[in-house]
Amino acid sequence: MLLAAALASACSKKTVPPLQLEAGRLTVTNTTDDDWNKVEIWVNRQYRLTVDSIPAGQQLQTPLSIFIEAYGRRFDFARQQLKDLRLSATTKSGAPVDVRLDLKGSGLAGLSGGVFKSKEEEGKK
Repeated sequence: MLLAAALASACSKKTVPPLQLEAGRLTVTNTTDDDWNKVEIWVNRQYRLTVDSIPAGQQLQTPLSIFIEAYGRRFDFARQQLKDLRLSATTKSGAPVDVRLDLKGSGLAGLSGGVFKSKEEEGKK
């Protein structure tokens, strides 16, 4: 019985989130069966990266410093806070693809996992 459970867990497919951040590097994974075309990735709704396509089952890895705003300035991960990360694209059939990374919070609240609460949240208790 234990062997069957171990084999089942070893054979199960590990789910990979489509957007992952690690130390100033973004990994985009197309986990669908469709290619993503005309891909736009936005950081803080200000800095953008465009890619022609991300094929089905493939990944794109890029440093956040490659994202550029309209005036040519690059996103500086060491000095700027990441508040919003989203991807938009289309499939071959024209269906929209919209993916957003759920950022838990900003400042200390985001780093602490909610240990620090605002005065409004404290008053709701």
